[in-house]
Amino acid sequence: MEKQVVALLGGKRDGNTHNLLKFFESQLNQNGINLEIIHLNEKDLKDCKGCENCVLGDGCAINDDFRGITNLIEKKDGLIVASPVYNNNVSGKMKMFIDRTVKWAHSPILTGKPYIGLSTTSSSGLKMTLKYLTIVGVNWGAHPIGNIWASKRSTNMRKNKVVLSRFISAIKQDPKNHHPNLKQVIKFQTKKVLAKTVFPNDLVHWQKNEWLDKGYYYKSKINLFNRLIGAFFQWMFLKIMLKAIKNYKEEVGVKEYGKLIYK
Repeated sequence: MEKQVVALLGGKRDGNTHNLLKFFESQLNQNGINLEIIHLNEKDLKDCKGCENCVLGDGCAINDDFRGITNLIEKKDGLIVASPVYNNNVSGKMKMFIDRTVKWAHSPILTGKPYIGLSTTSSSGLKMTLKYLTIVGVNWGAHPIGNIWASKRSTNMRKNKVVLSRFISAIKQDPKNHHPNLKQVIKFQTKKVLAKTVFPNDLVHWQKNEWLDKGYYYKSKINLFNRLIGAFFQWMFLKIMLKAIKNYKEEVGVKEYGKLIYK
């Protein structure tokens, strides 16, 4: 059965980022992978209201195209998040979408999905933008493979093709053969502790997926060092959080939690 990959595009339809996606589309197709590009600029996406209903309530209350996009992403086998560099970061439309995915940062739903960050620039800002896109993928619980990029100074095609080849291999392989790195393991343990101590809605999701007694979201090839460091971090962070919430036990899990008071 043909594998399915979706690309979120935060730039214009005929821009450099879009054209780089289209350049690699044929290679994906040749390997039995279909690419669907979602043009965020053509979607009805509203700004996050900061209401926190996504984390503390029953989900995002904004009625626009966001839910349809996220439902589509969940059904795909892999994800590419592509944006041109705008002022040393992703485009405004891409940032608008990412801001709306706070729930994924707490209760990941893209676990095991291979992920690539892709960006282009005519000047500078690539390093910061690609770093941010990688962080986003880890936050979502996806499996980052690497980054693809191009600039006026270099199209970076040799290295880009290597990353794409690894992405294609990851799409086809069982997630148990993935090698989560230390950052991914630490992020997993951080979210686990927060689910246990601060966010009751997250706890339900973590219990449902049986993650609370795991070293990672799914069985994978985590090296012994990363596994031990992750377990130690979880133990240490849990102790810190249990001690801290004693001072805020009336606020944990409600709207007032985290609200700053200036005197």
